[in-house]
Amino acid sequence: MTQMKKIFLFLFLTLYLLPSTFYLLNAREGIIILHNGNTVKGNIIINETGNYTVETKKWSVVFLKKEIKSVKYTGLEKPDSSSDRFVQKMKNTKKTEKKEKKTNYKYDPLIYFYADKYNLDPAFVKAVIEAESNFNPNDVSCKGAVGLMQLMPRTADGLKVNPKNVEENIEGGTKYLNYMYEKFGDSKLALAGYNAGPNAVKKYGKKIPPYKETQNYVEKVLQNYQKHKSDKQMWYFVDEKGCFYISDSPKDKRYKRVEK
Repeated sequence: MTQMKKIFLFLFLTLYLLPSTFYLLNAREGIIILHNGNTVKGNIIINETGNYTVETKKWSVVFLKKEIKSVKYTGLEKPDSSSDRFVQKMKNTKKTEKKEKKTNYKYDPLIYFYADKYNLDPAFVKAVIEAESNFNPNDVSCKGAVGLMQLMPRTADGLKVNPKNVEENIEGGTKYLNYMYEKFGDSKLALAGYNAGPNAVKKYGKKIPPYKETQNYVEKVLQNYQKHKSDKQMWYFVDEKGCFYISDSPKDKRYKRVEK
């Protein structure tokens, strides 16, 4: 087949198939299955940005393409009551906020944002915060370490952050933790360096120092990490047009956690 014939065939198939394809991808009832296991049914529309919008008579939800595991089209079926229950959970903000205080989700949007910025797993950063301060932003150790990620004043000065400011404390601690990881190339050694200092890790041949405090610290963070890694959460916020935005990576202060 000549090049000219190939071009002609391509144009013909494109023009012939475009209407049905457009309808299939942009205006069909279906089910969106997210990576975290949740499903949402409704009228599925693909935005110009490649994101997906699911619409029903009462609400609309925008999903990022990377958050979607798969999309199944079901013709003209109406969304079942599970969607209504899903929305009701999102609207029940009082219960959500109450549960956040007990389960320490308050700082997750900041944790996710700076973990992404410094190429760390947010569950890993959260595990460090729990081990360091148990999510108490006002915590000050006997050595003078301050805040959620227990930054020493000298370290904070080097990072040019105010350790008493919650956001700067998280940013500085995450940045320093990333520095430890890049320096030693191992999560356990990074934790040991974060706790005992990089010189202590070097002193013992790039091994976890034989300090009981440091060894217990590393073990505790890794236990916390498994817990936070398995804690699959969904977050949302509502814009001025009443549209729900849902994410499992809440890198924006406007997000609130959806109660399970």
